[in-house]
Amino acid sequence: MNQLRSDILRKKKKSEIEKSEKLYKQNHIAVPIQYYKSTDISLKLLWKKIMVVIWLMIDIMISDDNEAFTQTQGDENDNIDSTEQ
Repeated sequence: MNQLRSDILRKKKKSEIEKSEKLYKQNHIAVPIQYYKSTDISLKLLWKKIMVVIWLMIDIMISDDNEAFTQTQGDENDNIDSTEQ
C-alpha cells in the first residue's frame, strides 16, 4: 500500500516537473520545479560545512587567546623579576 502511494506521488511530481519545464520552454514564464529533497539535502550539507568552519575558527581563536594570555603572563613575570633585582 505504501509502495503504491509513493509511486503515485512520484509520478505526480514527475508530471508537475515536466509541465513546468514545458511552460518554461514555451513562454519563459514558469521556472522549472526542482526536487525539493535534493535541494533540502544540499542545504543541510552546506549548513554542516559552515558549522564545521565556524567551530574551527572558534577553536583557533581560543587557542590564540590562550597563547597570548600565557605570553602576557610570561612578560609580567619577567618584569617582576627585573624589578626585584
